[in-house]
Amino acid sequence: MKRILVSWIGDKDLLAAGIKVKKEGEREEKLGPIARALQKEQWKAYDMICLLDDRGNGEKYKSWLATSHSVLSDRIEIFSIDLHHEPMNYRRIYTEADGVLKRLKSETEHTCYVFLLSAGTGAMMAIWILLSQTSHPAELLETSEEKGCLFVKLPFAISAEYIPVKPKSLYEAKKRLDSRPKEKRERIDRAFHRIIGRSPALEEAIIFAKSYALSNHTVLILGETGTGKELFAKAIHDASDRYKEKFEARNMAALPDNLIESELFGHVKGAFSSADRDHKGIFENANKGTVFLDEVAELPLPQQAKLLRVLQNREFQPVGSTETKTFKGRIIAATNQNLQELVEIGRFREDLFYRLNVLDLHLPPLRKREGDLTSLITHFLKINNENGKKNDPYAYQEKTISPYAMNVLLNHDWPGNIRELENVMIKLCNKTHYNKIDESDVRKHLTQVNYSLFLEKFVLHGLEKEKKSYDQLEMDFREFCYDYALSKAKGNETKAAELLQYSNRPTLHNHIEKFCPHLLKRIYSN
Repeated sequence: MKRILVSWIGDKDLLAAGIKVKKEGEREEKLGPIARALQKEQWKAYDMICLLDDRGNGEKYKSWLATSHSVLSDRIEIFSIDLHHEPMNYRRIYTEADGVLKRLKSETEHTCYVFLLSAGTGAMMAIWILLSQTSHPAELLETSEEKGCLFVKLPFAISAEYIPVKPKSLYEAKKRLDSRPKEKRERIDRAFHRIIGRSPALEEAIIFAKSYALSNHTVLILGETGTGKELFAKAIHDASDRYKEKFEARNMAALPDNLIESELFGHVKGAFSSADRDHKGIFENANKGTVFLDEVAELPLPQQAKLLRVLQNREFQPVGSTETKTFKGRIIAATNQNLQELVEIGRFREDLFYRLNVLDLHLPPLRKREGDLTSLITHFLKINNENGKKNDPYAYQEKTISPYAMNVLLNHDWPGNIRELENVMIKLCNKTHYNKIDESDVRKHLTQVNYSLFLEKFVLHGLEKEKKSYDQLEMDFREFCYDYALSKAKGNETKAAELLQYSNRPTLHNHIEKFCPHLLKRIYSN
């Protein structure tokens, strides 16, 4: 495991190196915190020494360390940082230090970090302590002339989440929304109160959604699975002038092909063998309200044509009927797929895409919603505790979360977004035996795929049990990767190429055609 020392270059370090002129009242420094941490060949304990320079003297200081203290210069890396001459600005210090550490993590795996507390300002020290206990676990080192080098053990645990600055444009947009009449403004705020978070990414989506609510145009909500598309659709409906009318939601992926048309437009008695009575579809039920079509990309082409008619002419016909009915409501559609790419491969009608994509609303994934996780975790913890006490008042133990557990939750990527977080919190509240949820409890329930173990089993099974050659194993693995990517991309070859990090779609297509031609049907028929 690599060991990396990370430190700001402070005034004491520059004074010791003779780069900074001593001012009246400043204490004389012989070594400075950094050199003291590296003296007597202690630098050999580190594979890399990363120094953050906000004064523009990094290279000079690096040369001084190399010549005066025999520190190998190729182990020292200087990161030039612009703090805008604000060495006590906590926000700037945090974002810059966090950025450096993220870059280091992307370049070097299995690393142990040591943060030097003694160099730089008090704000820099505070940020190192915060980062070491939250998003970037690290050892903490202090140096002084009296005590030399000491590793610090903190007597407390911290959990914290960075709250980014909201751009001025968001405040201006919110101010315009607040200029509406009080009664309408309060109704709109009530409609969106279930959407929890304060991150700029989420607030931007909420501001757009609130403005869309008072129009009658079709809305297309775009976002990954689990980002809350139906929640936003319902909020738009409740904030609109249609709030007293019905809201009908259907997931196109969950409906069998032979029932989609009936579910959307209804049917008359005798329209098909099991139609023993008339049935109203959602367009008739929500005639003056809102129809929400989730996963609209899964709508088969024949039904796409009929949806287009509703959007163009505001009319439809129930299955088996010659009567034309009028739709006076609003349509909100949603998808987690790229409709433009589906148009290119013939899986989605171009004219329908343009009819749906009037007002587009992009929902951010949870990993982009900086500052929202803590409030969401607290919300789901509260909900589950309330449900637990209500359903089992005698045996249920109200749960709290330790700072260590909270940090694990805050640092997870959440590929399943809010839905995954909600499910994890349900498991933690119902499967943790004690009243405090700890780090080990959280790790048990987070989705982690052990790829090295998978590969080991894949190779050993092929070599030892099936007696396959290396070439056969390579072909099997290639087929597995192509099959997985096409499944994940739902037959979208461009998306599959991105997942596999191919430079372009034709290259992937040629490889599938050459090595796994039987998978070609997945591209067109899926």
